[in-house]
Amino acid sequence: NSGAGNINIDANIYTAGGNFTANAINFDSETFLINTDRANSSNNNITTDWGNGNATWSNGGNVSISARDTIKLGSITTDGSCAASIADACVGNLTLSGTDTDIIQPDVQLSNVVVTQETGSVLNIHGNATFNTNTGAITLANTGNKFNNALIFTSAGNTAINNSLASKLGASSITGTLKLTTGGKISQTGAVVVTSDTEFDAITNLSSYAIDLSSDNNFGGKVKATKASDIKLKDINDLSLDAITLVAGATAPQGNINVTANKIVLNGDLNSSA
Repeated sequence: NSGAGNINIDANIYTAGGNFTANAINFDSETFLINTDRANSSNNNITTDWGNGNATWSNGGNVSISARDTIKLGSITTDGSCAASIADACVGNLTLSGTDTDIIQPDVQLSNVVVTQETGSVLNIHGNATFNTNTGAITLANTGNKFNNALIFTSAGNTAINNSLASKLGASSITGTLKLTTGGKISQTGAVVVTSDTEFDAITNLSSYAIDLSSDNNFGGKVKATKASDIKLKDINDLSLDAITLVAGATAPQGNINVTANKIVLNGDLNSSA
């Protein structure tokens, strides 16, 4: 699509491993599924690719959506049923971005697109999930979302993410707040910049999780963590800690915190339970 109008999806979309790309003023796939999972054939022999199982000759496709004003998502699956035995072939990235607002110098200025998902929808993304929304807010906080690989915020405004799996942050720049609710350890592959407050929490049935954010990060606001068993944080400037609740975990029975920063400011209680 050229991006000249709105795109409203009114049926489920299956690409059998092909990519899905859309560009619009407003994009809306609420109540419907975009599925780029690998193709399946008709019997049940994974060895010969002739079966109801996953077809190894077909990888999950990428989903790329750009819009000027809003992106409203229903459910998305890229390579959700990929078998562990062929994990190297498990792919399918999600890219959500604003559109160019400077026609003379493309990719210099993006629109502040706002990203949301319908209540009850689920995002199951096997590859990386990359967001480039300038200062547009991102709210993908539904229970059941699965981001199997890196979460990369090239640019974003206030951001709230729920990931029922362990969470891996790529190099990110967030102008606003970050709230990440995780189903496992929080780690990173690149430095994270958040200009306002940051909050880490666990999904409802998770008793504890570890945080290892020891790259050259810059947290401009307060950092809060709930139900973390072990915390490693690094800030290239001063670090302001809000309430931290450390709980017993398999790798840190007593709860440990290791912070590296020019100066550490405590703005809340530090609680630890064995």
